[in-house]
Amino acid sequence: MSMFEIKATWKGGLDGSGALTGEGLESIFSVPKKLNGQGLGTNPEELFLGAASTCFLITAGAVLSRMKVPFVQLEMHSDLEVEVGLGLDIRKIIHRPTVTLEKNATPETLKATNQALAQAEQYCMIAKAVKGNVGVEVVATITE
Repeated sequence: MSMFEIKATWKGGLDGSGALTGEGLESIFSVPKKLNGQGLGTNPEELFLGAASTCFLITAGAVLSRMKVPFVQLEMHSDLEVEVGLGLDIRKIIHRPTVTLEKNATPETLKATNQALAQAEQYCMIAKAVKGNVGVEVVATITE
Protein backbone atom coordinates (compact mmCIF):
# COMPACT_ATOMS: atom_id res chain seq x y z
CA MET A 1 0.00 0.00 0.00
CA SER A 2 1.18 3.53 -0.78
CA MET A 3 0.41 6.59 1.32
CA PHE A 4 0.32 10.14 0.02
CA GLU A 5 0.35 13.24 2.19
CA ILE A 6 -0.81 16.82 1.78
CA LYS A 7 -0.39 19.55 4.38
CA ALA A 8 -2.69 22.55 4.29
CA THR A 9 -3.40 25.71 6.27
CA TRP A 10 -6.38 28.09 6.06
CA LYS A 11 -7.05 31.56 7.47
CA GLY A 12 -10.46 33.24 7.42
CA GLY A 13 -13.96 32.30 6.38
CA LEU A 14 -15.19 31.92 2.81
CA ASP A 15 -13.20 35.05 1.97
CA GLY A 16 -10.00 33.51 3.34
CA SER A 17 -7.07 31.78 1.72
CA GLY A 18 -4.77 28.89 2.38
CA ALA A 19 -1.60 27.11 1.41
CA LEU A 20 -1.18 23.54 0.27
CA THR A 21 2.02 21.49 0.03
CA GLY A 22 2.80 17.96 -0.99
CA GLU A 23 5.76 16.07 -2.42
CA GLY A 24 5.30 17.56 -5.89
CA LEU A 25 2.81 20.33 -5.17
CA GLU A 26 2.93 23.76 -3.62
CA SER A 27 0.07 26.19 -4.08
CA ILE A 28 -2.09 28.81 -2.49
CA PHE A 29 -5.85 28.32 -2.68
CA SER A 30 -9.11 30.08 -1.97
CA VAL A 31 -12.75 30.07 -2.93
CA PRO A 32 -13.01 31.00 -6.63
CA LYS A 33 -14.26 34.47 -7.57
CA LYS A 34 -17.26 33.00 -9.41
CA LEU A 35 -18.35 31.59 -6.01
CA ASN A 36 -17.76 34.94 -4.26
CA GLY A 37 -14.30 34.13 -2.95
CA GLN A 38 -10.93 35.85 -3.36
CA GLY A 39 -9.92 33.83 -6.38
CA LEU A 40 -6.32 33.50 -5.19
CA GLY A 41 -4.32 30.61 -6.53
CA THR A 42 -6.20 27.42 -7.19
CA ASN A 43 -9.36 26.12 -5.55
CA PRO A 44 -10.89 22.79 -4.52
CA GLU A 45 -12.89 22.59 -7.74
CA GLU A 46 -9.78 22.93 -9.92
CA LEU A 47 -7.81 20.52 -7.74
CA PHE A 48 -10.60 17.92 -7.95
CA LEU A 49 -10.90 18.35 -11.72
CA GLY A 50 -7.13 18.28 -12.08
CA ALA A 51 -6.95 14.99 -10.18
CA ALA A 52 -9.68 13.46 -12.36
CA SER A 53 -8.16 14.79 -15.59
CA THR A 54 -4.57 13.77 -14.91
CA CYS A 55 -5.64 10.36 -13.64
CA PHE A 56 -7.63 9.73 -16.81
CA LEU A 57 -4.77 10.96 -19.01
CA ILE A 58 -2.12 8.83 -17.29
CA THR A 59 -4.39 5.79 -17.32
CA ALA A 60 -5.25 6.31 -21.01
CA GLY A 61 -1.55 6.54 -21.86
CA ALA A 62 -0.85 3.34 -19.97
CA VAL A 63 -3.72 1.45 -21.60
CA LEU A 64 -2.84 2.70 -25.10
CA SER A 65 0.77 1.62 -24.56
CA ARG A 66 -0.25 -1.77 -23.18
CA MET A 67 -2.50 -2.28 -26.24
CA LYS A 68 0.43 -1.21 -28.45
CA VAL A 69 -1.55 1.62 -30.05
CA PRO A 70 0.93 3.83 -31.94
CA PHE A 71 0.02 7.25 -30.55
CA VAL A 72 2.09 10.43 -30.63
CA GLN A 73 0.47 12.29 -27.74
CA LEU A 74 -2.60 12.79 -25.58
CA GLU A 75 -4.15 16.15 -24.77
CA MET A 76 -7.09 16.85 -22.52
CA HIS A 77 -9.64 19.53 -21.85
CA SER A 78 -11.94 18.80 -18.91
CA ASP A 79 -14.91 20.62 -17.42
CA LEU A 80 -16.52 20.33 -14.01
CA GLU A 81 -20.24 20.94 -13.68
CA VAL A 82 -21.07 22.30 -10.22
CA GLU A 83 -24.59 23.02 -9.02
CA VAL A 84 -24.85 25.98 -6.68
CA GLY A 85 -27.76 25.88 -4.25
CA LEU A 86 -27.78 25.72 -0.48
CA GLY A 87 -24.37 24.15 -0.89
CA LEU A 88 -22.21 23.08 -3.80
CA ASP A 89 -22.78 19.77 -5.56
CA ILE A 90 -20.47 18.35 -8.19
CA ARG A 91 -22.73 16.92 -10.88
CA LYS A 92 -20.50 15.92 -13.76
CA ILE A 93 -16.97 15.73 -15.12
CA ILE A 94 -16.64 16.00 -18.88
CA HIS A 95 -13.31 14.83 -20.29
CA ARG A 96 -12.45 15.77 -23.85
CA PRO A 97 -9.27 13.84 -24.69
CA THR A 98 -7.57 14.24 -28.03
CA VAL A 99 -5.44 11.30 -29.10
CA THR A 100 -2.96 11.99 -31.87
CA LEU A 101 -2.07 8.76 -33.63
CA GLU A 102 0.85 8.09 -35.92
CA LYS A 103 0.10 8.72 -39.60
CA ASN A 104 -1.94 6.20 -41.62
CA ALA A 105 -3.84 4.69 -38.69
CA THR A 106 -5.73 1.54 -39.59
CA PRO A 107 -9.38 0.88 -38.70
CA GLU A 108 -8.09 -1.62 -36.12
CA THR A 109 -5.97 1.11 -34.52
CA LEU A 110 -8.98 3.44 -34.34
CA LYS A 111 -11.06 0.69 -32.73
CA ALA A 112 -8.29 -0.12 -30.23
CA THR A 113 -7.95 3.59 -29.39
CA ASN A 114 -11.66 3.87 -28.57
CA GLN A 115 -11.47 0.69 -26.48
CA ALA A 116 -8.44 2.02 -24.61
CA LEU A 117 -10.25 5.28 -23.77
CA ALA A 118 -13.26 3.35 -22.47
CA GLN A 119 -10.96 1.20 -20.33
CA ALA A 120 -9.11 4.25 -19.04
CA GLU A 121 -12.35 5.58 -17.59
CA GLN A 122 -13.01 2.21 -15.90
CA TYR A 123 -9.48 1.87 -14.48
CA CYS A 124 -8.79 5.46 -13.36
CA MET A 125 -8.72 5.46 -9.54
CA ILE A 126 -10.37 8.88 -9.28
CA ALA A 127 -13.23 7.83 -11.58
CA LYS A 128 -13.66 4.67 -9.50
CA ALA A 129 -13.67 6.72 -6.29
CA VAL A 130 -16.49 9.03 -7.46
CA LYS A 131 -18.55 6.40 -9.30
CA GLY A 132 -22.19 6.62 -8.30
CA ASN A 133 -21.76 10.17 -6.96
CA VAL A 134 -20.46 12.18 -9.92
CA GLY A 135 -21.21 11.56 -13.58
CA VAL A 136 -18.23 11.20 -15.87
CA GLU A 137 -18.55 11.71 -19.62
CA VAL A 138 -15.78 11.15 -22.17
CA VAL A 139 -16.01 12.90 -25.55
CA ALA A 140 -12.92 11.85 -27.47
CA THR A 141 -11.29 13.17 -30.63
CA ILE A 142 -8.86 10.97 -32.52
CA THR A 143 -6.52 12.62 -35.03
CA GLU A 144 -3.40 11.79 -37.01
